[in-house]
Amino acid sequence: MYKLLSVSNAQVTRYLSLENCETGKIENVFDDSDLNHQGQLDFYFMEVGKTYNCKLLLFADIAECIICSYTDKSIIIGNEKFFQVKHNNCTYFISNNDFSKISNKDSFEFCVLRKELLQVDNIANTRFFEKGFNHQLKTQSNTEKMYKVLNVTELQMSREIKLVNISSGKTEEIFVSKLNSQKEFSFMNVGGTYDCKLLLYGCPSESEHAMLCSYTNKSIILGNAEFFQVKHNDNTYYISKSIFDKVSDKDNFWLHSSRKDLIQVDNIISPGYFDKGQSNWI
Repeated sequence: MYKLLSVSNAQVTRYLSLENCETGKIENVFDDSDLNHQGQLDFYFMEVGKTYNCKLLLFADIAECIICSYTDKSIIIGNEKFFQVKHNNCTYFISNNDFSKISNKDSFEFCVLRKELLQVDNIANTRFFEKGFNHQLKTQSNTEKMYKVLNVTELQMSREIKLVNISSGKTEEIFVSKLNSQKEFSFMNVGGTYDCKLLLYGCPSESEHAMLCSYTNKSIILGNAEFFQVKHNDNTYYISKSIFDKVSDKDNFWLHSSRKDLIQVDNIISPGYFDKGQSNWI
């Protein structure tokens, strides 16, 4: 957690001064989100004096050099994979491109040109969703995760959203709660296309309506939770760590899914996975 101490507006960027609430270290970071997407002010909601769950990205160059160690954790944001590192009890992230150049992951010198906001609370920096920024997922089709909204039914406590996978043609019916924790997906409109991650709720079972799934050897970190990517009939889904741990044969297993939920749409992550109780990967 970081407390925002001050904001300075420059001609082509913003400078944010953040204080690490645990270590007291002051971080001066850049926020270029508005420069990469005209009209997209990802982190402009941040207010001086308030605290936020921030991920800071280190850019390498000939500058301040610090000793870092890899924590054996990584995250995927958009089309890029980032690796978590520690320096003096402070947590940062480095890009896949920089990480691949490091020989000794346990202890290495990293020369930092600058620090940039990668994610704040459940809002990710949209520039890592661009087609050109695709270092880590080069073999994955961009249409594989794209869904078109066919219909939205407004219910008393939820919205029923009918999606079609643009790549496979499979339709999906998703229920989204109208409670405060799920308002982030209210921007989805009929006819719009979105990069969606669908979570399967259920348990391993060979029941009549079970799905035959296979693990793709990929996982993602959203907030405090880890999710494992699986395939079913060329469609991509995610399952929780608690379900994944119950599966004995990861290559082929039957899963009975009681429902499907949205865990991420474009750069918006479901904020429920940032709760303290959702810490099944730390």
